[in-house]
Amino acid sequence: MTLYLFALTFYFIIVGIGIYAKNLRGLLIVASIPLVGISLLKGMVGVDTAFYHQSIDLIRAQDSLIQRFEPLFEGIVLFFSRLIDSPTLVLGIIAGLTTLLLFIGGYGVERQPYFLALGVIPYFYLDMTMNGIRYGLAFSMVLCAALFFIRGSKIIFYLLVIAAAFVQLTSILLAIMFISFVDPRWRTLIFGTLGAVLVSFFFGEYISLKIEDNQTLISESRLSGLAPFLLSGLILSAFWFDLSVRLVARYQMMLLATSSILFFIVAQFFYAGLRLQSLNLFLIYLVLACILSINKIQPGKRIIVTLFMISLLSAGFRLRNFHNDAGIGDSPFIPYHFYWESP
Repeated sequence: MTLYLFALTFYFIIVGIGIYAKNLRGLLIVASIPLVGISLLKGMVGVDTAFYHQSIDLIRAQDSLIQRFEPLFEGIVLFFSRLIDSPTLVLGIIAGLTTLLLFIGGYGVERQPYFLALGVIPYFYLDMTMNGIRYGLAFSMVLCAALFFIRGSKIIFYLLVIAAAFVQLTSILLAIMFISFVDPRWRTLIFGTLGAVLVSFFFGEYISLKIEDNQTLISESRLSGLAPFLLSGLILSAFWFDLSVRLVARYQMMLLATSSILFFIVAQFFYAGLRLQSLNLFLIYLVLACILSINKIQPGKRIIVTLFMISLLSAGFRLRNFHNDAGIGDSPFIPYHFYWESP
């Protein structure tokens, strides 16, 4: 836990200096160095890491796709497994690619990357690169796709979204909700629906298996998903009370609030609801960042301070999750060890 606390403390200090000096764009990379180091140099750390190690070993042993995950993700794993005889290093390369795409997308969408610095990184980064490897890579691809969308390159947007779906299927829902909220026109909705139909055609059997798996996973308590639900409500409230933002994003914020409530209700009964809540929280940052960028609106001082406080809370929630799972399973977040250390 000490290493995570140090990295996050350093992160928030440097980000705070960047905000105060109006140079967040220049200092965010510096602030992220310890977090990136923790991600790239980890050993058997991260709840799902042990399972990914087993899967990578199987892909390497068979030297072919094993149809356990989406085909593009397995293809990436197969490619690097032929070059590197280490599942840990393969996962490290994928984490590095996710990191690169996150910064490219975040810096491209925002002139000053407030949403990336105060929204995505504190809550999502370690989970995206150390645990949920597939969704991390896929969501970062959707973020890059959003950059092309707001710049008018719709073809590249759809190509990147399709590629993201072949890495992690849930990203197609993220992309469809994104374009529905940012560009609510019939043509956009039709293209989004066609994309969903195509993905369903290629992954019909895979989707059915995932639905069956998630139906057997029941939420642990009646308060499951309270953290992302609270964060979603705080973020939307902060922007709702800013008139300049409400004028251009009132419709979107109302829909995002509705989806937050619906997914929280689902999370009370099914584990899949927790994943949908994480998707919705990422969507909130993505939609608001793009709408503000399109309308050339910079967040005011009050919103920035509020976002900073919310980001501290979100990091605390993430560390609490790490602490609650300490020592449980084959690859918990705590204790942390580097890849050259024995578990």
